[in-house]
Amino acid sequence: MIRRPPRSTLFPYTTLFRSAYQIFKTRGDKDRDSVADWLEAQLEVLTPVELVLKEQKKNIVVEGNLKGFTPEEIEVEVGTQDLRVFGSHTASKTGKKAGATTETFAETRHFFQAMPLPCEVDADKTKAKLLKNGKLVVTLPRKA
Repeated sequence: MIRRPPRSTLFPYTTLFRSAYQIFKTRGDKDRDSVADWLEAQLEVLTPVELVLKEQKKNIVVEGNLKGFTPEEIEVEVGTQDLRVFGSHTASKTGKKAGATTETFAETRHFFQAMPLPCEVDADKTKAKLLKNGKLVVTLPRKA
């Protein structure tokens, strides 16, 4: 679950790039605003996740609700002064229509959240766990 930079995965950037580019192309020559395109793409692609940072004497603790995700679907990247949490979850449902027709629906949720940390942390000693209730707890020891 915990990785350290450099990131080998391009998620969620490739999806965001494609979406922002499509928005840019449909906008045409009028009212070009790349920041607005990027923000609109984020709203379309990403599920909002709120991370709460708590400062303790020896640690920084970051918590967030990731109900519905499994540890395998979540990536946590830790730098010396920043934290990035991202993931992707696909849920599929199978339903029967009248008669013998069966339909399968798949819903994919992506999230990405980055935050600066208030002090340097020891990335090698960072621990992350996903509790059964879906709460993510990341404990980042302060650098001595």
